[in-house]
Amino acid sequence: MFCGSCGQERYYERAKTGTAMIAFLNLIFLFILTPSFIFAQEQQIGGKIIEHNLLDNKYFLSTPENYMQNHGQQDKYPLIIGLHGFGGQAKGFLSLWFYPAKGRGYFIACPQIEYRTDRRLNENFVKDMLNQITKEYPIDQRRIFLTGHSAGAHFSYYLYLKNSLLFTASAPVSGMLRDWVVPYMHNAKGLKFYLIQGTKDSTNTMSEFEGTLSILKANKADVIYETYEGGHEYPRNISDKIIDWFDTFK
Repeated sequence: MFCGSCGQERYYERAKTGTAMIAFLNLIFLFILTPSFIFAQEQQIGGKIIEHNLLDNKYFLSTPENYMQNHGQQDKYPLIIGLHGFGGQAKGFLSLWFYPAKGRGYFIACPQIEYRTDRRLNENFVKDMLNQITKEYPIDQRRIFLTGHSAGAHFSYYLYLKNSLLFTASAPVSGMLRDWVVPYMHNAKGLKFYLIQGTKDSTNTMSEFEGTLSILKANKADVIYETYEGGHEYPRNISDKIIDWFDTFK
């Protein structure tokens, strides 16, 4: 006599056995094959994004392409610190820089900043991040650069003018000198700036940009600038142009 339930039981037993075998093979792959595969990828590709937690904060770090291959052969690498805008995300800002930076031999670190908090806390976070990176990676401390967009650009002025010995140069995009930065303008003499501004920016206007430019020049900063036909958006391909400028500091 045909037993339908017995057939179903045998079917489920075979299915369970097959599932168990697949799980076992996955474990073998995970513990035996995967590490060597990842190592091979690092050796061949480099250019990774690494998430770091620092107390209650986090930042994302991208390594240069070929970093694993060249590690120990090239003494030091330059570092870019990239600051996202108000309401933005560190990883999103890093995505604008990942390919230009890794392909041209730069580390780039993007901290997640809460601009509504005390800026001194954000300043200390960036300095702690910088300290951690320079301890763990072969960074050329004569080539540490700042850039940022919008609120990140405002903050880059503050960081550079207040901590000028830590940084080589700064390239703020669509950012202005705010009132809370002005007390540090006495440090501006000789500092290197590359300013980028959209001619149709209604958030940080051309008039404000011209005022920022005038104050920097009056305080003997070394300033170059570029305008583009656009608004407050981050301009396409500007990261490559900024790296062209950073490359002059060798």
